[in-house]
Amino acid sequence: MVRNSAPHFAIATFLVFLTQIQFADAQTKAQTRAQPQKQTRERERTEAQEKARPPKVVEVEPADGGHDLVFGTTQDLGVLRVYNKQEKLAGPPVHLAKPQRIFVRNGYGVTLSVGEGLKKNPELFKLFPSGIITGLDLNAIASPTRTNARELLNAAAHLTDLKKLYVSGSDITDSDIDLLKRYKTLDTLAVSYTKLTGKSLASLPSLTHWKNLDANRIDSIETLIQRLPKASGIEDLRISNKNLTVKDFEIISRLPNIEFLEISKAQMNDKTVNLLARLKKLKYLAVRYCHFEGNSIEGLARLKGLKTLFISKDMVYSYPFLESSHGRNRKWTLAF
Repeated sequence: MVRNSAPHFAIATFLVFLTQIQFADAQTKAQTRAQPQKQTRERERTEAQEKARPPKVVEVEPADGGHDLVFGTTQDLGVLRVYNKQEKLAGPPVHLAKPQRIFVRNGYGVTLSVGEGLKKNPELFKLFPSGIITGLDLNAIASPTRTNARELLNAAAHLTDLKKLYVSGSDITDSDIDLLKRYKTLDTLAVSYTKLTGKSLASLPSLTHWKNLDANRIDSIETLIQRLPKASGIEDLRISNKNLTVKDFEIISRLPNIEFLEISKAQMNDKTVNLLARLKKLKYLAVRYCHFEGNSIEGLARLKGLKTLFISKDMVYSYPFLESSHGRNRKWTLAF
């Protein structure tokens, strides 16, 4: 007797079909469950790649009448100050610790006071395009991290367009003078209370461009003073030193554009005061803690263009002339 196999075949076919459907459904569910995991893995991979990629500290984008500085990091790079062509602040200082966009007009200067991020990682300087930063202020580096000034200057070696450099109170010495020689067109240099000497400073190629020099408490300052006639454009000179001589004052008196002069702690007499009277453009004079021989201080009344005389409070009692009717009969005012 021959059995009919058709029903069995149909059942087998149905079971195979059902198995395929169940398998396909299982795959779909598995893929559905795996999709969020895949997305998570892709997101984590993207984030890892972003972290590994060097951060873009600043980009420059053209803008009408100037350019935008676009900062894309949350690291504390410091404080940015933008100056107009008259070297006055063009707006409030900007703290660089978040992504932001800053507009800079053509011809305006940009000075950076370094922040914690740059102090901890000076290599970030290399991510600043050359030609953007025109002033670098390392005076803001507080002890003990201020000893990183040498490392910071090394990292900023490509910023050769700097016009202003402030390193007062830093750890740089004469052995680091080559770091300063890179900046050949500096018009402002602040090196007070460093271990640089007048001899090394006199060798700087930027000397002929100087408009502002802050060199208080610098050894061998007389060597630098002898070179100052080459810096005839100096308008602001600060060289407080108790060892200044009449010869030093003679050289200073021949600088035609001096408007602000600080010579605190100097020994003054009739000769030195008379030499100061030659500075026709002098508007501000700081003579704090100076010692004036005899009545030589009265010669300050001959400074016709002077607007403000900066003194230490003890001088009011030491030199009654400053508060006498004769001393007050002048155009300048006292400031402490």
